Amino acid sequence: MRETSLKQNVDQISPLLAGSQKMALATLRLQAQAYRSGIQFQMEMLDFLRHRLERDVQFVDDLSRSEEFDDAVDVMSTFVQESATEYSAEASRLSAIGSDIVSDTVDNGRGKPDGRSRNTAARSAG
Repeated sequence: MRETSLKQNVDQISPLLAGSQKMALATLRLQAQAYRSGIQFQMEMLDFLRHRLERDVQFVDDLSRSEEFDDAVDVMSTFVQESATEYSAEASRLSAIGSDIVSDTVDNGRGKPDGRSRNTAARSAG
């Protein structure tokens, strides 16, 4: 009789354990996805920062080679225009990456296969 009641208790607890495992795995996947997303953003920002620093060095070189005041003004004007355009494009790129990450999170939550962003790599490269 004791063996039967133990088996009944195990049978009753078994679905709870299975549900707990699924919850733990879902939590782990969500944490992994958040970590991966954070790393993607950092990589994108570091790539952009490297590019901007290279442009800053080029700006200083161009400015120091300017022989006339008008030339210096042209160099500064061009630098500011290009900087504004590039910062705007980077903001759009980061927004698109964020949108992809949200879509992937929703897909992952719905049980769709691995939510690695379809467009994030392409956006980062662009």
